[in-house]
Amino acid sequence: MASTPVDNKKLMRWYYAVNWGAMLLERHIADVEAANLNCAIHREHLASLEDLKQFLDTSWNVWMYECAKTMEEGK
Repeated sequence: MASTPVDNKKLMRWYYAVNWGAMLLERHIADVEAANLNCAIHREHLASLEDLKQFLDTSWNVWMYECAKTMEEGK
């Protein structure tokens, strides 16, 4: 499987975009439930967004740790 390099500087922007999407989806789920409609597919998508948020957050933290370590080594 081929991989594409990721610009780590974009990680936090992506995290906030995914977080915003998850918040909107949560609000939509509440509206759908209030209308007594099935929202199972929405919950599946929300779970995927939560997984993606966790991945982006972890990736950001690892990158920041590596940056801090490199700065310390450069002193």
